Amino acid sequence: MAMASDLYLHYYVEHKGKFGHEFLESEFQPDGKLRYANNNYKNDVMIRKEVYMHKSLMEELKRIIDDNPSPVSTPGIPQRYSH
Repeated sequence: MAMASDLYLHYYVEHKGKFGHEFLESEFQPDGKLRYANNNYKNDVMIRKEVYMHKSLMEELKRIIDDNPSPVSTPGIPQRYSH
């Protein structure tokens, strides 16, 4: 499914605590593919999903990002925001 979008967004957050290493990862690709991954600490199972989003949803996501003057950044963590 080809889309006329130049948006690429990668979001990753992790936590190491009582239940070990937990993380959540989302990736929006220019062709509309959304990839999601999450580890389930309770039974040590990785959850992975992929879906193609409608062009209007990608455009709305891009609009929301464009309306935000600066993405949140954590010192020492490289930003992976581009469009």
